[in-house]
Amino acid sequence: MYYLFWEHSEPRKPKPRSEVERARKRRERNEEIDRLLDEMNDYTRLYETFGDAEYAERISHIKEKLRKLAEVKE
Repeated sequence: MYYLFWEHSEPRKPKPRSEVERARKRRERNEEIDRLLDEMNDYTRLYETFGDAEYAERISHIKEKLRKLAEVKE
């Protein structure tokens, strides 16, 4: 009897509701997009200032990441 009581007395985490989970994923995706846009703006300024091809390459990689994030359907 004591064993059964102990087994059922452990707290359980509630499962997140689907709309809560969707909102969390949407928020994380938006934060990632904001971070990538900030990074792209920084590299754009550096490219305009110094003209280094490495900055242009990084900008194209960031644009590709943004394109993939934009393709995700909810």
